[in-house]
Amino acid sequence: MNGLRFRNKLLEQRFAAVEQHTVFISGVVVKEIIVKGFLAEITKICSDRSRGDIGLVYEDFHLAIKHLATFKLLPYTSDAEAIYRTFKTAKLKGMDGRIAAHALALDFVLVTQNVRDFEDIPGLSVEDWTA
Repeated sequence: MNGLRFRNKLLEQRFAAVEQHTVFISGVVVKEIIVKGFLAEITKICSDRSRGDIGLVYEDFHLAIKHLATFKLLPYTSDAEAIYRTFKTAKLKGMDGRIAAHALALDFVLVTQNVRDFEDIPGLSVEDWTA
């Protein structure tokens, strides 16, 4: 279900090469991982809408919590929300828009494998550490 079980060596090398105090995770990203990822999958399995292995999902969930705890958490702010509300395209009206707005509000680089969805946002610096 997630990338924790299938780790990317380039990402690990890049992460190890930066000063750890300069790496953060947005509260929006944590919400997306937990709620839209794990809790949604657990709900599907429990309601028989998925034949996934609930034991593996819970194992990955516990791994995710462990890994997420290694990052400094950045709470989503009203400044970020104000930027989000300026976005006009439907593509940016969801979680990706809030993630982008959060990075813009703090003038941070957004690290993602999903560069395509963020590359057209003016002023946003985006990097893919897996390529």
